Amino acid sequence: IRTCPVPCLVSGWASWGTCSKTCGAGQTIRTRTITRHPAHGGSACPTLRESKACNIRTCPVPCLVSGWASWGTCSETCGAGQTIRTRTITRHPAHGGSACPTLRESKACNIRTCPVSCLVSIWTGWDTCSKTCGEGETIRTRNITRPSAHGGASCPALRQAKVCDVRKCPVPCLVSDWQHWSACSKSCGVGVAIRSRNITRHPAHGAPSCPALQQNKTCNLRTCPVPCLISDWTGWGMCSKTCGAGESIRTRNI
Repeated sequence: IRTCPVPCLVSGWASWGTCSKTCGAGQTIRTRTITRHPAHGGSACPTLRESKACNIRTCPVPCLVSGWASWGTCSETCGAGQTIRTRTITRHPAHGGSACPTLRESKACNIRTCPVSCLVSIWTGWDTCSKTCGEGETIRTRNITRPSAHGGASCPALRQAKVCDVRKCPVPCLVSDWQHWSACSKSCGVGVAIRSRNITRHPAHGAPSCPALQQNKTCNLRTCPVPCLISDWTGWGMCSKTCGAGESIRTRNI
């Protein structure tokens, strides 16, 4: 008498397990156990493990960005400038994934002080000419309102001069020294002595006329000798005697 075949017996399925992923294509599993193994050619045991897809919803996709590019050129060559570097998005976020970080970053650069150029005021008016005639000079000036610093442009000239009153100056007359006095015009009594001088440069351009070129003075003021002057003789008078040695007289007056 041969033994009857004994088929496999299994338990009922256990509950489905936790999904293998919280998002995306995950998998959940349930199992059962053999409660009686087959024997004597009985039917084999069915599958003891069963799986199915779970959490089919799409997973959040976080943003991905590239590495930072090199820092750019400074916005200023001096003073408080700014340099920038950037990066790009290599994958945009999706399905609630984390947002992209900042794509632009800046920092201060070229902190050194800028050169400060000199600033000056406007010119004053021209001064009075240094001369009223001939080649004079007039001047105007300006002031520094901001000195140069840190290698800035130096200040321009603060004083400017130009020629003025170029009309010709009067040229005064020039005369030589007086010559010696001449001999007196008379040897006695009121005479005149003369001295003279010459023009060495004639006046020009409105200059005054030359002074006197001749000068007189009285001389020999002593009284001249006065000779005696007498009148002519009168006629002869009567003879003092009518006979004999008589005398006759005539006279004259001073």
